[in-house]
Amino acid sequence: YQRRVHGNLKSTKMRSGGFEVKAISRNPEDFTRERQLDINKVYRNADPKLHPFEKAREYTRALNAAKTERLFAKPFLFALDGHSDSVYSMCTFPNSLSSVVSGACDGEIRTWDLPQRKCEWSARAHQGFVRGITSDQYGDYLISCGNDQTIKIWKSHPDTSSGEPVQPVSSIIGKRAFTGIDHHRKDDIFATSGAQIDLWSSERSDPIHSFNWGCDSIY
Repeated sequence: YQRRVHGNLKSTKMRSGGFEVKAISRNPEDFTRERQLDINKVYRNADPKLHPFEKAREYTRALNAAKTERLFAKPFLFALDGHSDSVYSMCTFPNSLSSVVSGACDGEIRTWDLPQRKCEWSARAHQGFVRGITSDQYGDYLISCGNDQTIKIWKSHPDTSSGEPVQPVSSIIGKRAFTGIDHHRKDDIFATSGAQIDLWSSERSDPIHSFNWGCDSIY
């Protein structure tokens, strides 16, 4: 007769003749809730052989906890609400730190006043994702591109007193969908990416130069 105790689990072995009988007994009080609203007690086997991915799970939990702590830390100042879909692209102005522009996956672009924490103006710019948005070298115009194969030029500070929707100054129709856009720091030219790299001028509807070296899209 032998008796061993492992936590709340009691195991009793009895030998009789040439065979062995194992009997397991548990105390019902250890598994019964004291009140009806209490959580049921669940005991976990800590044997590492039964949990081969324990280290990976603990690493993921620690990483998510660190990211959440940084997200809600003191450097987080405020959030800007208004987009009905996810924000895909953003840009700032070269001569102003108080404004920022965002483009969403539903084709909407918004200009934000950071000190006032409000939207200055918004427009339905594209059908589908706003893949890229940038400002010219002076900060007077915004240039956006999207999945609808169009490039649109907007005034940075349009007149919204009439209440009418903001319209682009000009539009350029491309041959393929665009994946990004960026403006030159000093010259009046900008570049788009997609199936190829194109250099554009705001005064022309066709690219100045095109660079293509394969069948893969460029981001």
